Amino acid sequence: RLLTLVVEPSSVCNLSCWFCDLHSGRWGKAEQFKGKMTLDTWKLLMSQIRDLGYPLEQLQIHGNGEPLLNKNIVEMVMLAKPIAKKIRLTTNGINLTPKMTWKLRDIGIDEIWVSIDIAGELVYKHFKGKNSYQKVERNIFCAASLIEHSDHTSLIIKYPIPDPQKSYGIDNLFGDSVIE
Repeated sequence: RLLTLVVEPSSVCNLSCWFCDLHSGRWGKAEQFKGKMTLDTWKLLMSQIRDLGYPLEQLQIHGNGEPLLNKNIVEMVMLAKPIAKKIRLTTNGINLTPKMTWKLRDIGIDEIWVSIDIAGELVYKHFKGKNSYQKVERNIFCAASLIEHSDHTSLIIKYPIPDPQKSYGIDNLFGDSVIE
């Protein structure tokens, strides 16, 4: 029985996090593999899941790319609703505008996870390769207010726990900054 399925509707990202092999430029051949899933491919995948004959426990929409960069993401979530008991979308928050939050909430998405590895403008730019911290922060606060009284959508802020080997350079300081 298939319990959880992770689908990546976009392998394109609007950040270039230095710790990401796919988007940092460290893996030279990545560009040729980046793209966005078509709506036809999504429909085919959803019909194949529906044909299994039982509801999928959880559909997770994320991956190495930013799912909100796929212009069909709202329709994709709508098409998945009848076949998945729970739908989770993980985003970096840059395109989680009030309008997008409103749409996702209204179509009944269960969870929106915002992956904010670092808090603080200068450190964010260093880690993420782009100075989008203030935009992400505004989007998170707006999303929180739009979702606050929803009985079916949750907003979850995802941040890293300290890494004992410091392979990503994450320590208590970064996690604590997100919590604050």
